[in-house]
Amino acid sequence: MAGLGWRRFTREKLTVADVQGYLMDQSVMKFDSIAQRDAILVTPSDGMVCYLEDIDSMWYRESGELWRPLEGQWPQQQAGQSLPGWSAGLRLGDRIDSLPYECSFIVTPAGWRQASVATIDVTLAAYITRAKAAGVEAWHNGFQVFNTPVNRLWVSRGGDAFTLIGGDELPPVTSGFPAVGGFAFVGGGTTSVQSLGNGTAQLYAVAAKTDAALAVSATGDVPNTVIGKVPTAYAPMVASTLTSGSHGRGAFGFIAPNGDVTLTAVTPGANIVVGDQISLGGTYRLADHSL
Repeated sequence: MAGLGWRRFTREKLTVADVQGYLMDQSVMKFDSIAQRDAILVTPSDGMVCYLEDIDSMWYRESGELWRPLEGQWPQQQAGQSLPGWSAGLRLGDRIDSLPYECSFIVTPAGWRQASVATIDVTLAAYITRAKAAGVEAWHNGFQVFNTPVNRLWVSRGGDAFTLIGGDELPPVTSGFPAVGGFAFVGGGTTSVQSLGNGTAQLYAVAAKTDAALAVSATGDVPNTVIGKVPTAYAPMVASTLTSGSHGRGAFGFIAPNGDVTLTAVTPGANIVVGDQISLGGTYRLADHSL
């Protein structure tokens, strides 16, 4: 199926081939939808023009493999369709709008790359779940997602791992710290952990002794004692040092990858007895960079 170009007809008999090649294959054809067009024009040729009723759009055929919109309305990637499947016949700079990713993409020498920031009104976790349900398998390095209700911007590190790179800090978490090891975290906002952005958290915890005294050596060492646990989302990337001298006796410890807050030493002095309060704090890297 290919148009035969232009011809001036004189007094002659039109053949079926003439009607097909000079008239039908070179007319502005009208179809109800892309599906109907593709079902009828099984072997379209470059230069064909058609009108699609359902999206009120004019299209033309180019490069032997691609229909392009005349007025700049690019194709949409629908749920269940993959980006690589759209690349045949595209040129550098060509663009599509992606419903699963909730943004636009552009063809670059490295393949499809994000052309507009994905703007969402749900949590990052909810966006990832929604996108995967629509067929998204991964996000390329540098892919950006902006959450408008909380004014926060994330960037992908590949796969579905994201790092917070800008926006408002999350408010401190002041509850959800289990008491263990004969200690209880002092509440009322005294104990808190907060995301500072860029994958960093800040912890300040005050723990009160609730049972038998804890022996302290002459050098200040104590048996490694877990005094509590931070909420799971605020677990560190690696074990991180915690120190404090701003509340009672100066203390030393660490926070483990599972979120355990461990006391290891205090400034030399008497044993830690019931009612004594010990503070630990520090800034550390989060295991989950999406906070």
